[in-house]
Amino acid sequence: MAKLIKLKNAFKGNVTDVIYVNADKVYTIFEQLKTSDDNELKTVTTLYCGNEGSWDVENTLSEVIKRLNDNETIQDGMNTHFNRAIKDSKKIDDLKKL
Repeated sequence: MAKLIKLKNAFKGNVTDVIYVNADKVYTIFEQLKTSDDNELKTVTTLYCGNEGSWDVENTLSEVIKRLNDNETIQDGMNTHFNRAIKDSKKIDDLKKL
């Protein structure tokens, strides 16, 4: 199961500024300066993912590293919710047997 992390896309022009990156595919992370639309320099964090491409995000380098190392990712959260739902349905089935 993919370990997806939610980040803020530095590229403007998409419908939203949210981007989900597969943490298992990230090879290198680094910060660099980019020129914004109003010709000002800003720092972006680049996630290099080999043949899959690279993405610039507005999150700081330390934020990205923390999210990559977190155990509770989007997919893990969905899995936790699913497991709780299964446990609850088993409890209900046990109560019906009484």
